[in-house]
Parts: sequence; C-alpha cells; structure tokens
Amino acid sequence: MEPYRKPWRDLSTAAAPSWALLCRQAAGQKVTKFNGVWMTEDRARELRGKFPIHDLPYELRHRVLEFVADRSTIAVYLPGYYGAPTAIPLPRGVTQAGDKKLRLEAILVAIKQATLEIHSGPANEKLQKWLASLNFTPIVDSRLVSGFEAIHCLRFPYFSRYPHRSLLSSNPNNDIELMRRCKNLRQVQIEFVGSELWQKSVLKLRREYRFDRMRNLDALKTLVLKGPPGHAALVALAAWFRWEYAVQGRTDFSVKIVTGHGWE
Repeated sequence: MEPYRKPWRDLSTAAAPSWALLCRQAAGQKVTKFNGVWMTEDRARELRGKFPIHDLPYELRHRVLEFVADRSTIAVYLPGYYGAPTAIPLPRGVTQAGDKKLRLEAILVAIKQATLEIHSGPANEKLQKWLASLNFTPIVDSRLVSGFEAIHCLRFPYFSRYPHRSLLSSNPNNDIELMRRCKNLRQVQIEFVGSELWQKSVLKLRREYRFDRMRNLDALKTLVLKGPPGHAALVALAAWFRWEYAVQGRTDFSVKIVTGHGWE
C-alpha cells in the first residue's frame, strides 16, 4: 500500500497563509506566492496582467501615486468609541496589488496629501502610536523614517475645548506636542470657542495652551486661527505669532484668521 500523501503542499509553516487559501488548495486550486503574499494562481495571474506600477522607478511611481491619491480630510477618532474607525484612503489598485512595499508608499503619499483632523485627546494618542509604528526606511530614496515626518497638515477643531488651564504648567498640550513631532509640518489649523477667548490676554492664552512650544516649528508656513468674530484676543494672538516667526527671519510664515464657516 502506498503511503498517504497530502493532496496539497503544506503551507502551515509559511508566512501566514489564510485558512481560506488552505481550503482552496485542498479543493484542487493552485496556490502561489506573489510579491510576498500568498494567493491563488488565478489571482496572481490577474495581478501580473495589470499595469506593473511596482516596476517603475521610485520617483515616477511616487508621482503616479500622488496623482491617484485623494487630497482628503481624515477625521481621527478613537476607533469604535466616538466615531467610526479612522481609515487611510488608498487607491483600489494599490490595495489589490498584493505588494507590501507599494502599499507602504501609498500610505506615505496619502498622509502627505491629507489633512489629519484630530477629534479627541485619546484619538491623538492612538494616532501618535500608529505614526510611530510606521517605518518608511524600506522605501527607496525615501528620507522619511516614521509617519510623523510624512504629515504636512494638521487640524484641531476642538483645540480649545480641553481644560489645559486647570492642569499644572508642566503638563504638556498633546496637540502641540503632536505638531512638534511632525518635522515637515506645513500647515496648522486651530479652532477656538468664544468663551475661551473672552477677555483674555495673549500672555494668558500662551500660558493656558502652551503656545510658546509652537515657536520652533521649522517647516511651518501657514497657521490658521479660527473663532467667532469680534474677539480681540484672536487678532492679538495672530500678531504675536507673526512677530515670533519674524524675529527668526521666517519671511515665508503667515497667519490667517477665519471667523466664518469652513476653513477658508
């Protein structure tokens, strides 16, 4: 009697093939590895027939991803608590390509082109942990290391709603600390509620919100301050920021005040 032979190749020790693939192989379908990912032979053949973007030089591939990626606003919530889980929008062709390196490049482009809108303190903390976990060093010609360096625009619609004034002066403002970790940050948008501006001096606002920590954002070009019309504190704060960056010789820095709906 012939010894028993498994009808499929043992994938249980490979790089985590799914049970669905094992079942497909048991049913007679061929399973192969394409770009480091296990899939059926039919799926691999389909992907090989698509436009081979991963074969392009890095600079050209980066431009293609910039063209197809959305310039969107990504609202960052604490997943499953105050809102839907935050998702990074990636082009469909990238998510289906099965190329981990290409997916990492697409995440890089998506973060660079998006406005990250922070909706809560816990969401801020979770975002920072995720950004720290990203590693862009496998990308050819990329000078970026972590996700922080990919961020160009941050928005804080609830910036003034956290009671920083009730904390010790040694307690950091986590929103500003996030800004400081983003070395290529180009634009920051901050919103105030009217009650937090009422009869407050610039010095008081600086102390309550730790604004002095924002004076050394080297790549920052635009600061948008949003609040109800008629508050002199908002105008004075904008003037203080202009002065602080002018002293540093930053002629490319500007402050914009928005008093209506939207951020324009």
